Amino acid sequence: MAIWRRGETAKSRGPFSPVLVQDENRMLVFGADWSPLIGGRAESAARRNAAQFKATHYALVTKSGHSGLATVKLGRAEMKLIGKKAIFPAAAAFAIFRPAGTAVGFFELDDGKIWIVLCQNGMIRRNGDLVYTDQDMAYQRFHQLQKEAEDLVPMGPNWSFFSNLDIPHTEHISLEELLDVELKPFETRRFSLDQLPKPVKVSFLVMLVLFGASAAWDFFDSLARSRRLEELRANMQDPEIAWRTVVKEEAARKRVDSVKSVEALYEQLIAIPLEVAGWRLHTATCSPTGSMWECLATFHRKGYGATNDQFEAALPRGWRAEFDPLGTATGAWTFKSVGTKTGVVPDNLPTRAKILRSPVSQLQSILPAFTSIRLPSTTAWEVAMPFDGNGKPVSKPSTVMVPGAIPLVLEGPLRSLSVWEIESTPTAIRMIKIDRVDADVSLNSSPLKMTLNGDLYVQNAK
Repeated sequence: MAIWRRGETAKSRGPFSPVLVQDENRMLVFGADWSPLIGGRAESAARRNAAQFKATHYALVTKSGHSGLATVKLGRAEMKLIGKKAIFPAAAAFAIFRPAGTAVGFFELDDGKIWIVLCQNGMIRRNGDLVYTDQDMAYQRFHQLQKEAEDLVPMGPNWSFFSNLDIPHTEHISLEELLDVELKPFETRRFSLDQLPKPVKVSFLVMLVLFGASAAWDFFDSLARSRRLEELRANMQDPEIAWRTVVKEEAARKRVDSVKSVEALYEQLIAIPLEVAGWRLHTATCSPTGSMWECLATFHRKGYGATNDQFEAALPRGWRAEFDPLGTATGAWTFKSVGTKTGVVPDNLPTRAKILRSPVSQLQSILPAFTSIRLPSTTAWEVAMPFDGNGKPVSKPSTVMVPGAIPLVLEGPLRSLSVWEIESTPTAIRMIKIDRVDADVSLNSSPLKMTLNGDLYVQNAK
C-alpha cells in the first residue's frame, strides 16, 4: 500500500492526523475520529454531530444496539483529488475482525508511520484510531495498553493484541489480510449552516429578529436547554463520569469521627451504672445512626428481691426499660453525636501505603494498653451500580478507583480508649461493645472489656 495524501482531523487531537491510503480499488482512511452515539435516532445524531465537528465525511457503525460515529475533515485539495470516489474507514475492518472482547492493533504502514487501533465488542473506542509519526511514542502507547490489560486480568478476560510486526505476546496478521473485508463507505456531509457564506448567515439572523425578539429569544433558550439536557444525558451514560458520580455520592455519606467524638462516647460509657436496684450490668453496645448514637445496656437480675419496677424506677434519666421477662432487663438511650462530620473527598483519602506508616505506627505504640489490635483485609465501598439510558449497567472503567476501608478492631480495657489518636487518619467508629468480665486490673485488663469496630478509609481498595 502506498500513502497517497494526508487529511486533517475533524476535531483537533494534537499531533495526530488521518492519512489516506490507496488500497487497490479503495481509498482507506487511517486515523479517523471516533465517538459513541447515545440514545435513539442514530442517523440523525450522526449527521448532527458530523456538522458540529465540521467534518467533510462521516460513517455510522451500529452493532448490538450500540452506535459509533467516525468523522474526518478533508481540505479542498483532498476533496478535489478524491472527486466522487468513495473512502472507507480502515478501523472498521479491525472491529469486524474482533467483534467481541477488547482488541488492540499495532500496524506499521508503508511509510514507517504506526497505526494503533483499539476496539471493544466490535466498536472502535474514542481515540482508538490514531496514526503516530513518532514510533517511540507509538510503542510507549502500545506498552501502556499491554500494562492496562495485565492489570485487568483478575477482573475479566485478557485483551487480544495483533500486529504486522514481530512483537512478543502479539498475534501476527498482515494489513492485507485484515483489510480484506467489505466495508461501509464514508458518507459526505451535504449541508449545515456553517457552510453558508457569512452574508447569507447574517441575513438569516436578521430575518429571525424581524419575526420578533420574543420568539427568537424563546427559540434559542429552548435550543440551549435541549443541548444542556443532551450533554447531561451523555455525561450520565459515560462510564467514567457515571462511576465517578456514584463514588462521589457514596463518599458524601461517609462519617468521620474525631477526638471529640471519642471523648463524648467515652463519657457516656463510663457513666453506665454497674448496678441498678439489684440488677448487675452484663453488656453494653453503642452504634451511630445518623447524627445520633443509639446505646443498649443489658442487666441480669442479681437477687430475688430485685423487680422490674425497681429497675425501671432506678434507671438514669432518659433511659427506656425493656424486660425479657424475669431475669434480664435492658436500658436503651440515645445521645447526640459530637465532633462528627459527614462526607470525604475520595482523591484526598490516604493510600494504603501511607496508612501503614504513621497511623499504624501509632496503633503499635499503644498496643501494650490493649489485649488485641487487628487490621483485617481491606474491603471496597459498596457503591450503587450506575445504569445507562437503556437501563443497562455501566461497566467500571479501569481509570476509576473505588475507595475502601481497612477494618479496625480494638480490644482491651475501656479506659484504654483514651490513648487512641483517632485523627491520625480518616476513621469512622461502627460499633463499640462493653462486656463486664471477671478480670484483675492491669495495664491491658479490667472488669470492663471493650471491643471497638471501626473503618480506616483508604483511597483505593486494591
